[in-house]
Amino acid sequence: MLKLKANPTFRGKVTIPAPDGEVVADFEFKHRTRKAYGEWLKSLTENKTPMLDVVMDMAVEWFDADAPFSREAIDEFLQNYHAAGDAIFDRYIELLSGAKLGN
Repeated sequence: MLKLKANPTFRGKVTIPAPDGEVVADFEFKHRTRKAYGEWLKSLTENKTPMLDVVMDMAVEWFDADAPFSREAIDEFLQNYHAAGDAIFDRYIELLSGAKLGN
């Protein structure tokens, strides 16, 4: 059945480059309506939002990680995997909008 409202969250795996290969992180993300999505993207660029805040505003949970999902754990993850923030952001955009991002 076609539902007018999407589920409030959705799950997605993110492949993150790492010095010794790749790691895959499994996240649960927040859904945004088209209008909320546009406003959110605009606010990110206008406010130069730090990546930690961006990730915390996209994700609500992660799975199969060695620490519970928290601001502190995400901060440590972003500090240790330099490309993680961009990879998470790009995958979120891809999953939410259905668009593949180019290089």
